[in-house]
Amino acid sequence: FFPDIDRVRRDAPYIYEEFLPTDGTDVKVYTVGPDYAHAEARKAPTLDGVVERDDYGKEVRFPVILYPHEKEIARRVCLAFQQTVCGFDILRYNGRSFVCDVNGWSFVKNSERYYDDCSQILRECFLAAMIPNGRRDSGISAMERIQGRMVRDLMERTQSHFGRGEQSLRCVIAITRHGDRTPKQKLKLKTKRAEVLELVRRFGDGQGEVLLKTAQELQAMLDAVRAILAHCDGDAALSQEESAKLELTRRVLESGEHFRGINRKVQLKPREGNSSVLVVVKWGGVLTRLGIAQAEAFGKTVRAKCFEDAEKSEDEVLLQLHSSLRHDLKIYSSSEGRVQQTAAAFAKGMLGLEGELQPISASLVRKGGQASKMLDDVSRAAGKLAECRARLRSVMLRSTELTAEEQRAAVPSGAASLLSALSGMGSPRERLEELNTLIQRHVHAVRAVSASTPKGPQPDVVGRNEHVTSTGETIPAMAHRWEKLAKDFYSPDEDEFDISKVPDIYDNVRYDFLHHSELELSGIEEFLETAKLIADYVMPQEYGMSRGEKLTIGRLVCHRLLRKLRADVLAAARPLGELGFATPSQEYCGDEQTPSWAVEAATGTSVEDSFLASCSPENRGFHYERRSSRNSTGSSEDNDYESEVSNRLNLLYVTDPEQINEIRARLYFTCESHMHSLVNVLRYGLTEDGASLLEPEAQRRLASIAELGFLSSIVVRVFETGEEEQRFRWEILFSPGASDGSESSPLEEIARGDDVETLVNVLSTISDDPPNDTESKYQE
Repeated sequence: FFPDIDRVRRDAPYIYEEFLPTDGTDVKVYTVGPDYAHAEARKAPTLDGVVERDDYGKEVRFPVILYPHEKEIARRVCLAFQQTVCGFDILRYNGRSFVCDVNGWSFVKNSERYYDDCSQILRECFLAAMIPNGRRDSGISAMERIQGRMVRDLMERTQSHFGRGEQSLRCVIAITRHGDRTPKQKLKLKTKRAEVLELVRRFGDGQGEVLLKTAQELQAMLDAVRAILAHCDGDAALSQEESAKLELTRRVLESGEHFRGINRKVQLKPREGNSSVLVVVKWGGVLTRLGIAQAEAFGKTVRAKCFEDAEKSEDEVLLQLHSSLRHDLKIYSSSEGRVQQTAAAFAKGMLGLEGELQPISASLVRKGGQASKMLDDVSRAAGKLAECRARLRSVMLRSTELTAEEQRAAVPSGAASLLSALSGMGSPRERLEELNTLIQRHVHAVRAVSASTPKGPQPDVVGRNEHVTSTGETIPAMAHRWEKLAKDFYSPDEDEFDISKVPDIYDNVRYDFLHHSELELSGIEEFLETAKLIADYVMPQEYGMSRGEKLTIGRLVCHRLLRKLRADVLAAARPLGELGFATPSQEYCGDEQTPSWAVEAATGTSVEDSFLASCSPENRGFHYERRSSRNSTGSSEDNDYESEVSNRLNLLYVTDPEQINEIRARLYFTCESHMHSLVNVLRYGLTEDGASLLEPEAQRRLASIAELGFLSSIVVRVFETGEEEQRFRWEILFSPGASDGSESSPLEEIARGDDVETLVNVLSTISDDPPNDTESKYQE
């Protein structure tokens, strides 16, 4: 991995291939004739640069199942290269399989079963070549004998496993907020400068707004800003405000090397018939070193808490589980850079990976497309959110202290943490005025530090002889951050407060308290205490005030995620022998005692394969470019979230019976809005008979939590009990995260059940569009 190489080299001929994120796994396929293919997988060295080797120095590999379309690929490769015994590499990406390398005369390194199969097939090939018209033994081919033995062996193994009556973990689903980050910031500048107008023509399509986010685009913007500042030095046409904003834009774009990272973007919005441009620069929200450390530590916590085994250490359990491909892992992230980095840092800690986060993110973390819609989009709830904030504003502008009855009316959900915060404020408006005064004091304190701090040479990225904090932020940039917040929060002319800025104010003062302690800013403790008191009431109320409103908004925000969680639980709540294969039915293949899923496990033959067999050779295989979902139930939209082409352990080639069990893990990383919404859905969602998933004690526990901090998390686990009735049980764990710079709070159980259908039914109900009468069920 070469992080500093981001341009096409032209000094010599090079071949550039698109990098395909393959969930950190490469697949090696070995053929013996066109009808036999054995596959093994390994951890991709691109993940962290480490090659796993056994005690003899050989690369560690594990047998995996080939999907029918991959078997067809193997047949075509074997015939096209006219190589009976050969090997090739497959990359599985986005529901498709790509061949990237073909090698002649390749054999599996260490598998007795493979060599047994290989010897039978080669023997038949030799005999056929020597005696073209000779009869085969008993009229049964080598492949038929191999497939029959596979079916019998698999049936024996799965029946032996089910007969033990032991509980086994089948699924871990985690939804987690991103880690500690720098404050998000934004700058707006309207300009008619020709240099900026040229960027609109250069990068736009003439249809409106232009988004600059790539290294090339941001470099062009930086060049334009530098040219404007250089040519207009002392020019009266460049106002003081415009000059200051352009200077800040230059500093933002110069921070960091070669535009590494994904935390800056510029929007160019043409105005007045394209004669002027509104420039919107967004930056910040970068995962801090503390955030990275917290995410790695929380990944280890989840490994210990959610994959524990009494007979082994938690490290040994999950790391062996993942490396042996018994761990069916998928990681999803929203499109925000800080969320993707959190996902990568979490995976690094949970899986014990080494190296930088970029290759881990590229290989393991799925983002964009349906993942972004599932974990980013709140547009369906925009109207409800606006209505809620309007009512919240009317409460916060009350100039007198609220009576006990008025407080209960302002907190219709009755949550103890909200009532406590509202009671502690006294008069809400007076507390807002106090907060505004503390903001002004904080700005003066920052300016005082700037004036009293000796200046010395600073890095080139700043370009000025200015003091830089330990986080890399300059004092003028820090002061600008607060001046803009103060201006946005309170308008002296209208004597109005913007309540929507309360979360930003709390976010900023907490960041300064945790990361700028070396500045010794006076009064910051009082500032933080006041901001937190107001935020503890305002922030949860932004996502609904009454119980019904919280549930409605939660369902609108998380409807895609809830449907995906339902599909995950359904996929996990299937008997072990069905994993990765067709749904069991009353159809049998050949032997009445052999269910169809066992035959498919051994042979790759299924109902769909019968369709393939009826096609001409030219058309075979392409029916499977994206295999339909057969290990989950739900809408077609559910199945678009993930490819069914995944790396599943081939039980037929496993010698250790303990490795038969497979665990499905789905990790989702998102933002604060989705966490609040999801917690509200779990708190107020009801079963068909009107009962809550959560016990009263768990309800009280959640009602007492004032803040969902960084790395707040909800974890769902599904277990197979081995019993005939109530075969699967479930539990939900919760952590409120970390808000004070320490590690994330421990995961605690808040719900459990012995019937997984209860959980599925609740997820089914709350993932549907909310009816109009939802809120009426919760009227106080």
